[in-house]
Amino acid sequence: MLRLPYVVRSPRPLLAYARGFTATGNPVKTSDNAAATRRREAIYYARISRKFPAYFGSQLSMAERIQATLDAVNEMFGPKTALGVLLSNCRIVTYNIIGMRRAFKYLVSVGYTPERLRKSTRFITRSVNGILRPRSKFLQTKGVDVVENTDWIMIPEKNFIEKYPYYKEYLVQYKARQKKKAAATATAAA
Repeated sequence: MLRLPYVVRSPRPLLAYARGFTATGNPVKTSDNAAATRRREAIYYARISRKFPAYFGSQLSMAERIQATLDAVNEMFGPKTALGVLLSNCRIVTYNIIGMRRAFKYLVSVGYTPERLRKSTRFITRSVNGILRPRSKFLQTKGVDVVENTDWIMIPEKNFIEKYPYYKEYLVQYKARQKKKAAATATAAA
């Protein structure tokens, strides 16, 4: 049986966990009943997609999803670079395209070049507001060159806090400032 917390954290498509299993969760052993098995799997997949619509996002087909990712990568890194990026990091198709664009813009504003980001496409899969901006601002206050040192981008939160113990306190203050800004813009818009 699939456990929701593990599946939601995983960047792999939810259906990849259920492939090769019947609707009851038992492995497919014979091919003589393949049509019935495929029918049960289709019902099972439909039930999962209805149960967890937020995980599946938009209802794009896989071909549309790949094409949208290729278009976004061509926009970010230049024409005719998408295939190389897709081959070097095929999981990029599973990430949010708008979030990748935001991360790309932010990292370029910090000082990264598109060529460098094309070589390390995992950098643009990180959240701007959750990871990139707070960590880069913190490291800049500490005098660390965020362009030379790239460990801060991919290191897990726990390890980052172990390496920089004052980051936890900074993060609390940073989130409080962001809440104030959001509240101020909401009242100004109203």
